[in-house]
Order: sequence, then structure tokens, then C-alpha cells
Amino acid sequence: LKTTGLVPAMSRFQPAYRDFVRAVRKAFGPDVATAAMIVDGTKGIMRRAGLDEEAKIRELAAGKEFVQVGVVQAYWNEPTGTYRALVTEEHVQSGRVLDLRERPDPEEINTPLGETYKVPRS
Repeated sequence: LKTTGLVPAMSRFQPAYRDFVRAVRKAFGPDVATAAMIVDGTKGIMRRAGLDEEAKIRELAAGKEFVQVGVVQAYWNEPTGTYRALVTEEHVQSGRVLDLRERPDPEEINTPLGETYKVPRS
């Protein structure tokens, strides 16, 4: 453990990981199972890839940005027969156009590290 004076130096990985987990929890709200699956899957992929600390920090930052801006939660609106999107402050601040017409194939999601993650069936 590195020290700076009397206070142990904190790894830069820890705050990056904490920020990623917070972003996932916020993006998926009450969907705890999905949030846990994303966090656990990310940890597993990074372990298997054998990344150094700096690469892990970059991957976590990219993951954080993705869940903050690239994930749009929606719920079924029974009276209208359509989904209603929940747009967050992060979506607005990003300045990106949200194209809600295209849905990704839920069977396969490609990860930034090139692995393919199969979505489990309930």
C-alpha cells in the first residue's frame, strides 16, 4: 500500500469503480437484478481481459458514460398502448439526439472489450 505522509494513497480505480456502480444504480433504478448483472458482468470481463489499472479506469469511465447517456429507461403506458421514456438530466446535458425507434437485439450485446454477452432468459 502506497502512502503519502500518514494517509494511505487511494487507488484511482476505487473512485472510478464507485462512480460506475452509482451510475448503473441510477440508470436502472428499481431494476436491481439488471444493475447487478451489469456490474458483475463488467467485473468479470475486466478480470478476464487482464487489464492494467489505467485501462480499467478508462473502461469504467466509458461504462459510466454509456449508462448515463446511452441507457434510456421506459415503462409501458397502458392508456396509450406505448412506452414512455424517462429522460434524465444527463441525457439532456449530453446534447445527443435520443433515437428511441431502434431497439438493440436483446439476444446479443457486444461489450467494449469485444466479448459477446448473451442475455439470460427469465
